[in-house]
Amino acid sequence: MELQFINNIFIINIYGLVYPSTQEVIYVGQTRTSIEHRLDSHYWKLNEAKRGKRTMTKLFKFLDSYLPLRVQVKLLRVVDTDKPFNDADFMEKYYINYYRKINPNLLNETNGVLVNIQQLINLIMKNLLLDVKFPTLLKDVKNLKVLLNI
Repeated sequence: MELQFINNIFIINIYGLVYPSTQEVIYVGQTRTSIEHRLDSHYWKLNEAKRGKRTMTKLFKFLDSYLPLRVQVKLLRVVDTDKPFNDADFMEKYYINYYRKINPNLLNETNGVLVNIQQLINLIMKNLLLDVKFPTLLKDVKNLKVLLNI
């Protein structure tokens, strides 16, 4: 697995899995590797699910039903993590919501990465509240969770 860097800056790719005959996005995800590697990883995990080592998700069921053909992968956005407020989890959630409006049968089982409280604290401290006290920070984290609907 090779992480993606541009000019020594860590990037994350937001991608869509695409049904080849209609070019419809059927799943949205994020990866720190190339989108081609992530597509291969989905099929590797499908094989694990078929052997009982993973749960057979809606995505795996769809990929299995489509075999021997494979879905395609499409780059939706490159997230440069060095820039303020350029948050991959937020962008993934944005694209899931965007494509769910177009395709209500999108195969994502959630509306984006479930961000834990520590990730929210780190994001806020990095970008907004570098010198506030912890109780104020917790209040702002709760407000941010409500805003992001997570």
